[in-house]
Amino acid sequence: MTDLERHLRKWMEKAIMDFEMIAPGDRLAVGVSGGKDSLAASFLLRGPFVHVTQDFSLEFIHIDTGYPGADTTPISGWFDSIGARLHVVETDIYENSIGMKKTPCFLCSRKRRKALVEKASELGCNKIVLGHHRNDVVETLLMNMFYNREICAMMPKQELFKGKVTIIRPLYYIREENIVKFAQRQGFPLPAARCPTEETSKRELVRAFIDRFERERPGISDSIFSSQFKVLSDYLPESPNPGHAPETPPVIFSRRRRKLEPDFSGEESGES
Repeated sequence: MTDLERHLRKWMEKAIMDFEMIAPGDRLAVGVSGGKDSLAASFLLRGPFVHVTQDFSLEFIHIDTGYPGADTTPISGWFDSIGARLHVVETDIYENSIGMKKTPCFLCSRKRRKALVEKASELGCNKIVLGHHRNDVVETLLMNMFYNREICAMMPKQELFKGKVTIIRPLYYIREENIVKFAQRQGFPLPAARCPTEETSKRELVRAFIDRFERERPGISDSIFSSQFKVLSDYLPESPNPGHAPETPPVIFSRRRRKLEPDFSGEESGES
């Protein structure tokens, strides 16, 4: 076992123990997108463990959205090579999203999650594993603030349908760059075809925003991650209309229209 694998296992086990993700007798359904994160989670969850109970079972599920060029053969073959079975659920999610005016990310995610929950239930699983990592947590926190006007985090453990299904994220503490290195060294069969809207999504914009600030002030992403565990409620105002944010005043433009979107080109504007 390499030092990198030991590092990943250590922090995965710490997340599992800190948030009580896995209990004896659990039956886990791992959501396998086919990317590096879900394959890393699939590999690491097969053990060995030091502190986490080994009294649980695993099922691996891939939701095929049907977008052009997608091929499940490589990842199915990889699971065969490690002695595991991948359940592939074919859907028409991509076909139904063609022609939508807005980026169909939310609808696609919702339908994939629904298909995953249904298959997990069919297999008798009580918990679903998602491959979200530390960077995803930071990006989601900011996305909810920027686009949804709410302070809402990605939970390490979250119960759905009154506790019938529980979502867990064992890679919660692990940085993406370490998963990238691990995937390269393990030779994971990463997909040749990627989601057509991936490069234009809101998440990509927020990721570029974080990367730029991280280059200028290293450690900013760590501060954002830690902030969700230190909420100073005494310094958060209460809305005059409970459950709703106060009305937002309109932006008054000058004759020369101001550019509202951030510039991620890396070029200096010359302004002080």
